[in-house]
Amino acid sequence: MNPDLRGREPKPVDVYLENYIKEMFLDSDTDMAVISGVPSPTDDTNILPPEKMATTRNWINTIAKSRRMVAHGLMAPDLGERN
Repeated sequence: MNPDLRGREPKPVDVYLENYIKEMFLDSDTDMAVISGVPSPTDDTNILPPEKMATTRNWINTIAKSRRMVAHGLMAPDLGERN
């Protein structure tokens, strides 16, 4: 853990996309990252839907002028009723 963060209360701005880019690509040695979603029972409760993951990936890659971000596939197949 970063000793400078001990005792610091997290703030909502810490999870904003701009802060993520700063922390991941400017203030660290990270060359590449994977963005992945969290499964949810419905599309309306999905905090990071596939469209948002793809948009974020494309935006970061455009800024970087390279492929520094990839998106992890997210599937929720409907297998139907169990017999």
